[in-house]
Amino acid sequence: NASKLITRQASNPTITLPAPAEEKSMRFPTPRLYLGTMTFGWKGQTSSVVDETVSLEMTRLFINHQKKRGVNKINIDTARIYAGGATETILGSILHQIEADLSSTSSD
Repeated sequence: NASKLITRQASNPTITLPAPAEEKSMRFPTPRLYLGTMTFGWKGQTSSVVDETVSLEMTRLFINHQKKRGVNKINIDTARIYAGGATETILGSILHQIEADLSSTSSD
């Protein structure tokens, strides 16, 4: 009953809140980051050219950032319509290169 929570001291009302039954720590999910690839391979439609070399560097930086955060799943946004299909071709090549780099640097 809320009226029991209000006590009067002289002329000033004081509100006393009941103690929480149990304090629970709140867990928030880690936000998922996605590497957006829409500009990979576009020519003349962006302020700077994002060719395979630039795309490879951007992808490596993104993957390294995610690894430093302890993220094991890398999220990449792509679509076959990006740059008329060039984005997926570039991305396939990039991921093949990165996979080869990871295979050659891993210890057996």
